Amino acid sequence: GVAHWQAQVGQPEQALMLIGLVQQHPSSYQESKDRLVRLAAELQAVLSTEQVQAALARGQASELWATVAAVQAELGPDLPLSSPIPSHHQARSLAA
Repeated sequence: GVAHWQAQVGQPEQALMLIGLVQQHPSSYQESKDRLVRLAAELQAVLSTEQVQAALARGQASELWATVAAVQAELGPDLPLSSPIPSHHQARSLAA
């Protein structure tokens, strides 16, 4: 998913923000949350505790559609998330 891609291209804090969003969003699948546990642990190994906590907190406080728009702007208009779909599906697939 997008969080894994962000981690691979050197954007660990952005990846953690998405993880924070997925962890707290009520419509996130448990499977998605479980897949992100390992990535979060990997990112915690490369960032300070303060950076990790701040990024997760920003993600937890973020609004789903604002985050989707930011990801679309970063990745470009060809991102497959460009068509509106119900937010409960979006949170499930955004980061995982």
